[in-house]
Amino acid sequence: MNSTVACALVASKIIYSNGSSTHSPNNSISHSLINSGKKRPLIAHVEAGLRSFDRTMPEEINRLLTDSLSDYLFITEENAKENLLREGISNEKIFFVGNTMIDTLLKHREKANHSKYFV
Repeated sequence: MNSTVACALVASKIIYSNGSSTHSPNNSISHSLINSGKKRPLIAHVEAGLRSFDRTMPEEINRLLTDSLSDYLFITEENAKENLLREGISNEKIFFVGNTMIDTLLKHREKANHSKYFV
């Protein structure tokens, strides 16, 4: 399991305390946590929906799991949206943000062309 999935799994299960310091026998910690009304942090997955379709690869399982736990899925291509919709992810959770690697390359290409380090 990679760190992305581990963080998503932990965040999806967190229930926050309301900070009450009451310690009576009738007020268990779990009761105060469950009834605190606070929610877990939102989970966002950048480059969501990318698939190799090879479930023998651990990274493919990590992608599927992380996408299923995420509240916001930021996609880089239309195929990713199709994958997520086919997997039952709500369209309202999917946001096209472009390809961050290509966008960064294009933004800095002119500077790189004039760099003494550019080959």
